[in-house]
Amino acid sequence: MSVCVALVTGCNNRNQVSQARLRADKLLNDISLGKAYYAFPEKYFPTNQTHALMDELKVKCDFVNRKGVFIYEYLQENYYNKKVSFVFEYFLKCDSIRFIITYKLGKEIELFEFNLEPIEKENPMITKPEKRL
Repeated sequence: MSVCVALVTGCNNRNQVSQARLRADKLLNDISLGKAYYAFPEKYFPTNQTHALMDELKVKCDFVNRKGVFIYEYLQENYYNKKVSFVFEYFLKCDSIRFIITYKLGKEIELFEFNLEPIEKENPMITKPEKRL
């Protein structure tokens, strides 16, 4: 019986990871259109900082014309919570940036972190460096 429970739980995790990936892709597209504000829960992202960052990515960095790739997904699980991070690298007008978009998984899928870092920086989440830009 425990094998069935583990199998169902694994399928549910995979489904949530797939849904979170769709949300990450939509978020990146909406940033390029200047309409991503809705996706950032205020409990994790102060509104004024979110608006400033989204405006800078859209205008200064010309996010709509980004060139880059999806690098990796990184699942983090423990007894209390599950999160998945999606790592993207892009060449932008303003700089070359790695985007790490993290969602909490559970009853709801919720954007939890939105991190930017230079693509030159080493990151332990990247286990397949051959996929990098």
